[in-house]
Amino acid sequence: MSSWNPYEFDISAFAGQNIYVALVYLHQNGGPNGEHSDNLWLDHFSWTGTGIVAIDDDQPAVAKAFSLEQNYPNPFNPETRIRYSVPKSANVTLSVYNLVGQKVAVLVNETQASGTYEISFDASHLSSGVYFYQLQAGEFSNVRKMLLTR
Repeated sequence: MSSWNPYEFDISAFAGQNIYVALVYLHQNGGPNGEHSDNLWLDHFSWTGTGIVAIDDDQPAVAKAFSLEQNYPNPFNPETRIRYSVPKSANVTLSVYNLVGQKVAVLVNETQASGTYEISFDASHLSSGVYFYQLQAGEFSNVRKMLLTR
């Protein structure tokens, strides 16, 4: 192997859709037994970005009640994930506040269908410390605490 070739693909045009990735490698002059073929190596394969992800375990996530789970990891640096459930269509707001009650981020502000959701929060622009995140959906409201460490 002589070198690594990094490739990046912008898949934002497919937001909200199921995406399947297939890698095909063809070596035209590999010979009948592959004696002259090269290998295809994949390393550091990852998905990056932020946004809301509906959890799909081959069956629709059925939420029986509103819930807001503890973020994970916690403490975190600089990214964490927040999972919540909405049992019926509702206007959903998920906001982050600092210790003095100032709103520092709005992660979700839209009508969402029934389901379980998970969102990534990148706090690289914030200082270390304690933050609170609040989920408001219809009449439901809940607050949890998280710790950003550097």
